[in-house]
Amino acid sequence: MIAHIRGLVSQSGSDWIVIDVSGIGYKVIVTPPIRNSVCSSQQEIFLYTTLVVREDSMTLYGFTSSEELEMFHLLTSVSRVGPALAMKIIGMIPPETIALAIINKDEKELMRVPGIGSRSAQRMMLELEDKMKTRYSGLSTHYAISSLQDAVLGLVALGFDEECARNAVQNVITTDTSNVTADIIKKALILLRKKGRN
Repeated sequence: MIAHIRGLVSQSGSDWIVIDVSGIGYKVIVTPPIRNSVCSSQQEIFLYTTLVVREDSMTLYGFTSSEELEMFHLLTSVSRVGPALAMKIIGMIPPETIALAIINKDEKELMRVPGIGSRSAQRMMLELEDKMKTRYSGLSTHYAISSLQDAVLGLVALGFDEECARNAVQNVITTDTSNVTADIIKKALILLRKKGRN
C-alpha cells in the first residue's frame, strides 16, 4: 500500500500526473484542482494516495489532504459509485460540504456534480448518513449549504483563489457556530491574511 508520495512532477494529462521519485515515475489520478495547480514540470508535490486494484488494473489516486482521501473511501463504499465519480465529487465539493449535504439531505448540492442524478444522491444519503454523522460529529450541522457557498463566492469576489477560499471557510465552520455569511467571510479573511503573512 502506497500511503503517500512526494516527488517532482515530470508529466501531466487531463486527470493525471506522473511523479518522479528517485528515478521511478508514479502515474497518479488526481482531481481537477490538483491538476490545475501544477504550473510546470519539475514542481515538487506531496499527495496522500490509495491504490485501487481491479482484475485488469492497478490505479493510484492522489489527494491533497487525508480528509479528501477518507472521503474518497467513504464515497466509493456506496453502491454504483466508482473511483472516477468519487474523484469528480471531491474535485467539485470539499469533504466537509459533502458531509453537510449528506447529513442535511441536500440533494441539490450533490446533484451539482455531473453524473449524479436524484437516485444517486438519495443512495449516497441513505448509505452514508450514519457514517458522516459519526465521522463529522464535531461539524456544526446547522450550517446552510447556501451560506457556505455565498461565503466562498464573496471571498473569490475579493480576489482570493477559490480553493484557498473554500479551505478558509471550512476551517471557520469547524470552530465557529455563526451561520451568517458576513461573519463567515470576516473570520475567513483573518485566516487568509495570517496565511499570507507566513
